[in-house]
Amino acid sequence: MKLKLILSLVLISPFFYERSLRAEYNPKRFVVTLRSPATAASAAALQIHSSMQGARLSYRLIAIEDDSLDDVLSRLNKAGLASSEIESIEPDIEVQAHAEPNDSHWSLQWGLHNIGQNGGLTNLDIDAPQAWDFTDGSDNTIVGVLDTGLDINHPDLIDNVYRNPAEIPGNSQDDDGNGFVDDVNGWNFYSGTRNIFDDEGHGTHVAGIIGARGNNNRGIAGVNWRVRLLPLKVLGSDGSGSLALVAGAINYAVDLRNRGHNIIALNLSLGAPSSCPNYMRTAIENALVNGIVVVVSAGNDGRNLDSSSFNATPAECPGVIAVASLDRTGYLSSFSNYGPNTVHIAAPGRDIYSTYPSNRYINMSGTSMAAPMVSGAVALLHSFDPALSRSALTDRILNNGKGVSTLPSRVISGSMVSAERAIRNGNTGNPPPPPTATPTPTATPTRTKTATPSPTRTATPTATKTATPSDVEEPETGATPTPTVTPTGTEFFTPTPIVRLPPLRTVVPTRLYTVVGTLPKEFKALTAKSAAKKISVSAVSGTNPKTTYNGAVKGRKYTIEGLPAGKYVVKLKGAKNAPVRLCATKFTINLDGDLKKLNFIPISHKKCSNSKSK
Repeated sequence: MKLKLILSLVLISPFFYERSLRAEYNPKRFVVTLRSPATAASAAALQIHSSMQGARLSYRLIAIEDDSLDDVLSRLNKAGLASSEIESIEPDIEVQAHAEPNDSHWSLQWGLHNIGQNGGLTNLDIDAPQAWDFTDGSDNTIVGVLDTGLDINHPDLIDNVYRNPAEIPGNSQDDDGNGFVDDVNGWNFYSGTRNIFDDEGHGTHVAGIIGARGNNNRGIAGVNWRVRLLPLKVLGSDGSGSLALVAGAINYAVDLRNRGHNIIALNLSLGAPSSCPNYMRTAIENALVNGIVVVVSAGNDGRNLDSSSFNATPAECPGVIAVASLDRTGYLSSFSNYGPNTVHIAAPGRDIYSTYPSNRYINMSGTSMAAPMVSGAVALLHSFDPALSRSALTDRILNNGKGVSTLPSRVISGSMVSAERAIRNGNTGNPPPPPTATPTPTATPTRTKTATPSPTRTATPTATKTATPSDVEEPETGATPTPTVTPTGTEFFTPTPIVRLPPLRTVVPTRLYTVVGTLPKEFKALTAKSAAKKISVSAVSGTNPKTTYNGAVKGRKYTIEGLPAGKYVVKLKGAKNAPVRLCATKFTINLDGDLKKLNFIPISHKKCSNSKSK
């Protein structure tokens, strides 16, 4: 009896669906499943009629190579098999092991693939190879790295460095009109220049974790083999900076995104021992409402951030993903801050091998190394499904972590990040194929510089200067002890509770300007001794922000950096901050956001006729 194709019998297995995300099925190879073992005669006949060696895979499975399903049916007919004997006919699939890179130091990257090396707990990692079965990244995904800069010539990073297509290198022009001249590869907010070279090393190490070029036969593989790393230098050669610089860098990244640059995440592996100031809240919310995920390190003080006696910024700023550090055995690193109501998730952060300036690679430890694991997972998830919103990316990361028994009392999610589970979105089978929709575009803190490679040092306290990094390098003393849970086998991994970030209030994006201009002639000093050396502008009550900004004066030329648009009152000072006698009693100024200059408006004015003028 001639066989007919019965669609209800064609069963496509979950395994086939999963692998089809990376490889097409073989259109000329089919697997026939019989309802019962074939008779010796039928099997022998089928073997004769099949062009494939070893066509009989078992008593019930038969593989056939042919041009079409009709040809397969014909072969089955010739072998004497009736339709009632066929359970299903399925296309065969090309099978490969989980994607692993050929990078020479891959075996040292336990955080991405823990096979028990150096006493680690097998599978205590972010499931990178499993995630790479779905995607290894995208050249269209940009991650901003707010840190000490980046060695853009490192051989494992050079192919993944961000390039501003609207800027012409070296022509000393602001080609894209964003207020930053020659910002080809990012910007140095620490010095106010285009030089983003990493003169400390921390930023290059962090960037390598996120996106060292993978599968290139050298060094390491980042969480993303392909990505664009945007260096935003906010920390100097000593690893310190200020939160104001961080806020400015965040707003710069938001402006780039609104100009069409696909910035998906910002990584802030830094921190200051303070509560979150208003300008940092505003900058972070600016990023969030414009579709950017902000990932930050929890800090290296070994403290509970839920405690009212200790604060850390930006880890405690609303809307961020704060990340604690795990060691290779599944315990919270002794130096890591934590907080079951403050810190969201954990990631590998101790003995993390990554890129370092001058073509080097080193181990570093700290929450600074844990945060980029999460930033990398966010970028990888976006590469798989570009249509996901910022809130959806965050939910997928936090709600699909790998439960770890030592974490429920330490982080909100009770879990460590899993890139694969985020992509699967809780589906233990296989995730749906990503939609083809185009994505909608939507501080200076002490970096939790977690890490110089010497494992015997004890964590140094954060400097009192705003934003000096706590130089944690494998600290062992003075930290809160980790739980006494003994990880054993599969019991170590537990289900993950659902985590939701609070809703954000709407915020108007803030743009900061560097203003250069000439003082009006009315500001000429009465005497040479009282010549102006400094200019300060204070926001008029009711304008935003209510603060004072200082700048320098040479002759009548002035420069003020980081000034938001608004209305201000101006004051001048001379040497040693002495007041300058002016020919005008009061002036206010308006900042013209388009022209980026100060417009001076006299409130009252006197001629320069006596010494009573102030």
